[in-house]
Amino acid sequence: MRDNPVSQKELAGRGWICTRRGLGKHARYAHRDGWMLEHCGHATALTPWILRDRDGRMILTGAAGEHKNPEFGTAWPTLRAATDYVATITMKIDLSKISDADLAREWTRRLNLKRDPKNAGRKKTIKPCPYCGEPFGARDLRLHVPHCPKR
Repeated sequence: MRDNPVSQKELAGRGWICTRRGLGKHARYAHRDGWMLEHCGHATALTPWILRDRDGRMILTGAAGEHKNPEFGTAWPTLRAATDYVATITMKIDLSKISDADLAREWTRRLNLKRDPKNAGRKKTIKPCPYCGEPFGARDLRLHVPHCPKR
C-alpha cells in the first residue's frame, strides 16, 4: 500500500523548496536549514530518496530507527518519511514557554562561549585536597593528589 504523496504546498510549509523541476526520478529539494533531498534516478527503486544533512553526509533510515544510527539502514522509501524525519530534527521551539531567566542564562552562556570557549559552560567545582587542604578543580585535584607533598 502506497503512502499518500506529499504536495508541493505541504513541502513548502515544511521548509522545503524544489531546486530541480520534475517529478519522480528527477526531483531535488533543499530545506531552509541546509538539508538536501534528491531522488536516486532509478524509476523502479524501492528506496529512492537520498537525504543529506547540512554537512553533505548521507543520512539513512537507521537515523529514525531504534538505535538512531544514521549510517545504518537504506535510503528513504518515500518523500514523506524523509521530510517527517527532518521535521523532528529541526523542530522550532516556542520561546513563549521558556522563562525569561532561562533565556537570559542561555544567552549569556552562548555569548561567553563565543568570547572564550575554554571557560564557557559549567563552573568548576572546587574541592580541597584531602592531604594539604589546597582548593582544586576536579581534574586538577586528580593530578595533584598522587604528588601532594603532605601525602
